[in-house]
Amino acid sequence: MSQPVPHQMHDTQDLIRHLSARKTELGKWFDNRKGCLSQIVDDSVGGNTFRAFRNLPCKPSVVFREWALTALEDRVTVDELEGIGSQAHYDDWVKRFCGRLHRAWQERMGKRMEYGPGRKLPNLLLKEFMLWSGLSDERRHDLIGFLHVPLDRYTLVGIRNCIPDPEIPKTATMKSVTGETMYDQLQFAIRHIARTAGVPSIYFDVLAWNMSH
Repeated sequence: MSQPVPHQMHDTQDLIRHLSARKTELGKWFDNRKGCLSQIVDDSVGGNTFRAFRNLPCKPSVVFREWALTALEDRVTVDELEGIGSQAHYDDWVKRFCGRLHRAWQERMGKRMEYGPGRKLPNLLLKEFMLWSGLSDERRHDLIGFLHVPLDRYTLVGIRNCIPDPEIPKTATMKSVTGETMYDQLQFAIRHIARTAGVPSIYFDVLAWNMSH
């Protein structure tokens, strides 16, 4: 079965209209609850993402899921998330969290994970983690507002007409995000658009990915 084609917004105002009009619908995605951390890990990243990794000594899904479950079961991770009180604090924390995946991946695979995938996978995991029943509603609400958008074919193509710099190719994938400067520019731009629409940034990912599947 073929994957849906990414929906490319006409311009920034088009995206703002979509986010504003569907605000309630997009927010309902986070109303689901999951009590099992292993289910959250399994549901966070789909097979289509893992198929992008090739010629590795270990199965990518196994390496990622083992690392992710260990991370989420570690009380330190939850305590750190409980203590985050600002966007800047979260930005710094998630950068370090992604670094943990990079180190685990290199140890198991013998090579570094490319920058784009190395940010996308943890961002997907944290988005799914918002459904965990162990989070308080207040903490969940705050963290949803801080989440970064997983950057891949659906989100990048979706916003390519909305963000002139950096220029996004028509065939963009998660690997198109090649470094921290580009990543930060994209997250900042999406955050600004989402704020104008009155929604958290992560709602754009729900719109671009979940609402098209």
